[in-house]
Amino acid sequence: MIYYISNQPPLFKLTEDIEYKDLDFCIQYFKDIKYIGVDTETTGFSPHSDKLLLVQLGTFTDQFVIDNSIDFTLLKPLLEDTSKVFLLHNAKFDLRFFYKLQIIPTNVYDSYLAEKLLYLGYPSGVHLNSLTACTERYLGIKLQKEIRGVIHREGNSERVIKYAAEDVKYLELVMNSQMELIKEKQLLRALKIECNFVKVLAYIEYCGIYLDKEKWLSKMKNDNNILNQYRNQLNEWVLKNGDPNFINNDRQGDLFLGFPKPTCNINWSSPQQVIELFKSLGLNLLVKDKTTGLIKNSVEATVLLPQKDKSSIIPIYLDYKQAEKIVSTYGQSFIDAINPSTGRIHSQFNQLMDTTRLSCGGEDKNTKKKYLNLQNIPSDFETRSCFISVKGSVLIDCDYTAQEDLVFTELSREPKLIEFYNSVEKRDGHSFVAKMCFPELLNNVPEQDVKKQFPELRAQAKTAKFAINNIITVIDIFIYKVA
Repeated sequence: MIYYISNQPPLFKLTEDIEYKDLDFCIQYFKDIKYIGVDTETTGFSPHSDKLLLVQLGTFTDQFVIDNSIDFTLLKPLLEDTSKVFLLHNAKFDLRFFYKLQIIPTNVYDSYLAEKLLYLGYPSGVHLNSLTACTERYLGIKLQKEIRGVIHREGNSERVIKYAAEDVKYLELVMNSQMELIKEKQLLRALKIECNFVKVLAYIEYCGIYLDKEKWLSKMKNDNNILNQYRNQLNEWVLKNGDPNFINNDRQGDLFLGFPKPTCNINWSSPQQVIELFKSLGLNLLVKDKTTGLIKNSVEATVLLPQKDKSSIIPIYLDYKQAEKIVSTYGQSFIDAINPSTGRIHSQFNQLMDTTRLSCGGEDKNTKKKYLNLQNIPSDFETRSCFISVKGSVLIDCDYTAQEDLVFTELSREPKLIEFYNSVEKRDGHSFVAKMCFPELLNNVPEQDVKKQFPELRAQAKTAKFAINNIITVIDIFIYKVA
């Protein structure tokens, strides 16, 4: 049975499978029920600018659809009952709207995360994790989602109420099917960790982070000054050493002003124009395109670094590109991302990626809104100091150092890694691996200088390092279990 709870006068006659009830009836119904399906319907994706339209609670037998004429905070005692388990699909979304009401559910089971955990590592699109996919996979039931995009316009019609009720009806059945596989694959502990973490992650997204706008604008100004300095150095190099084809030289002049100074005609942000210059200097720029497999010219750092001794312009150009990246990535986009309602930056975090790691940023597939990657902020003091706490609060920033690598070293007992991590000196693990991956290029480069002089090679080494860690750790764990 579907029960509809509202303080609004009935707008239409309900069918036999829907009844009007009050909130007290709902709360009393769940008094002795442990597993409760929970879902919400909203006007949008932001708890700060969008409204909560419906809250749905239910079991397979009965579902309650509660509209926003009811004070949702009256659900706080029920949703914070520690003796119950609340079943949600993609809990992070709904939790943020509950946090806005200062409702903090404690025991959460997220069937979306359970599905991701069960099929972690499958290529994107091969295994779908939506609620519709789960009900069809486990129960042979396909939910109808066509109405989702019109709920806020249509209002609480009969078909909207039925649609909303279906989103909680099957959650316990899906959980039961998933749990069989979770236990079979010995993932119960991992799932518990992820379901606990999603509450924290939802809170982080809801709170966002405060950016000192004036400090950031000052940083942007300094970054642009540095970029202009490198651009001027590049122009001066061309004027002093370059081919005349890359120099504007006005030989006609002006009757009153005379002849203007020669200028460099290269747009340093255009790889194609830079390629023409570097080819004229005899540099080998040919590489294989990773996407097409065809041979092409490139001025990426990995191509130029091995040839840096061939021309003094290469280090200047690489410094310019690094400065350009800072200006474009860590500039105005951060100011634009400040939410006018909260004065903070709110990003999107993605739990349980293919590597099991947490990612941040990307684009919302529904709204097409781009989110900032707050997990990849430069570590220099000027940049980090722009992120501050509001008065009366403390901002705590902490991070594990080489957490995965230490686990891998413990499991693999690799002698070189044990020696590395037992070293009393401060060392850089990615630079350490880079020297092993690129022995010819980095043989004579001190480990502590790799990050600054060869950032692209160090970045490539990180990929190799993580891949080897993951593969060998899995092998070691398997051997450990078999033994």
